[in-house]
Amino acid sequence: MRKSIFFAAAFAGVLCSCSQDEAIDGGMASGAQDGLVPIEIGVAQVKSAVTRGTGTVGTTDEETNTWAGQKFNVYMFNQGTVTPAVDVEDSPIYSNAVFKAPEAALSTAEGTATAEDGRVQYYPSEGKFDFVGYRTDGAEQGTPSVSADGNSLELPIIIDGSQDVMVADAAETELGEVPYDRTFSAYSARKGVDPMLTFEHLLTRLQFTIIGGNEGSCSHMGTDGSTEMGVRVQSIKVKSMTNGTMTVATVGEDGRTGKGSIAWQDDVRGDLTLMERTGDANQNLTPMSEVVPTWNEGTASGDEMQAGEALLVAPDDQYELTVTLAQNVVVNNAGDVEEKLITLNDYIHLDGSQLLGGHSYNVKVTVYGLEEITIDTKLTPWEDGGVIELNPMDEPNVPYAANM
Repeated sequence: MRKSIFFAAAFAGVLCSCSQDEAIDGGMASGAQDGLVPIEIGVAQVKSAVTRGTGTVGTTDEETNTWAGQKFNVYMFNQGTVTPAVDVEDSPIYSNAVFKAPEAALSTAEGTATAEDGRVQYYPSEGKFDFVGYRTDGAEQGTPSVSADGNSLELPIIIDGSQDVMVADAAETELGEVPYDRTFSAYSARKGVDPMLTFEHLLTRLQFTIIGGNEGSCSHMGTDGSTEMGVRVQSIKVKSMTNGTMTVATVGEDGRTGKGSIAWQDDVRGDLTLMERTGDANQNLTPMSEVVPTWNEGTASGDEMQAGEALLVAPDDQYELTVTLAQNVVVNNAGDVEEKLITLNDYIHLDGSQLLGGHSYNVKVTVYGLEEITIDTKLTPWEDGGVIELNPMDEPNVPYAANM
């Protein structure tokens, strides 16, 4: 008996979906007992112990765009509502249920997720249902609640740059001669059709590459042979909208309940700091280590060096960027060395285009070190004005009339 739900992921323009064009022969699904059909997902309480995110899920490369055991939440609604479906005991079946994705052992982004607590639930014998998933990775502020009009499920979020916020719903599935509005249900499950959740990134991903602008800014040792004199990139910060209301699920015009989006508070902005991954994909990110550019003698240019994991920010027209550098410099003729901090400010933007959610951008930052102030001197020679001969004992010179 399987205890799972199928899903797919859409990462930075790589969208994997599944449809079933032909009816599947056969009676009850495997594991059905006394006419009951397993929904194949478990139920668990929402866990919000993490205080910092675990970074991005997936890549821009279809071959490596895989899950790595991340957790997400699932709702099963009565079709066309945001009311969770209930079992025979009138208890919600999947109301914010926690699931775990596969362990990055797939060649594609599709696979089978497992319920965190391993429980098995069954479809009610009657009714049609919609499935919605979401992932906030610690950005959530509380739990989802029904909107004032009763047609949406909303969740306040605050992002810190390390959470990959995503939403998902089950793709439309055809069952041959089976009417569309009968999926998903116990009937469709008996035909072997399970919900396929397609996850969509809602944030914009910024990846940073550091390049030394000249040889002096790149890694090299001082005269003592042990002091690093190159520029060290200590932190990268981006000012972004941080507070928003995430619509986890909403009733559409087609009468089906599907995924939503995020409404951002434009006036609430914060400095999001680039972090790095030092453990597996489910461990919180840690502060970024210093990045020291290196010089390539062959190309006579700085090497491109990745900094940190990535920053996940709200989609926007531009972002204010702050890069903090440190550099050891000689401060006197005795050769004493002190550390100096350098703050660089710039803006990240695309000409005439917004940086979009679900898109990944590589931001290349060229850095230069402090340049010693060297004052050169040049002594202008005197011009030879000739010889003036005087003999006051003989006869004094007569003054110029102009000077009389």
